[in-house]
Amino acid sequence: MIIITIVVISVYAGIEIHDNGGIQTAGVQFINPTLWFDAIGFSVYCFEGIGVILPIMEVTERKDIYLKVLIFTVGFIGIFYCAFAEFWLFAFGANNLTTPLITD
Repeated sequence: MIIITIVVISVYAGIEIHDNGGIQTAGVQFINPTLWFDAIGFSVYCFEGIGVILPIMEVTERKDIYLKVLIFTVGFIGIFYCAFAEFWLFAFGANNLTTPLITD
């Protein structure tokens, strides 16, 4: 279900980029000084499964390659997390920075 969601969102963003004639960078700040604290909560959620690393390491058959697999996995998650966010931001520009909650 997660992969389907990622694919659908990526296709939708790709269509938006195509319709707009390319990526939109007008009005996009590298770091938004008023909202950058929100990224801390999202980052914690992104890496929430990291807490099970040591118990899994204890039952791993090949402990000699465990560190390599761990570094690759955490690196891939971080790169994918940043690339997906940048792709979405470049697709919709600064227009998507509103809160999408119905309770607001």
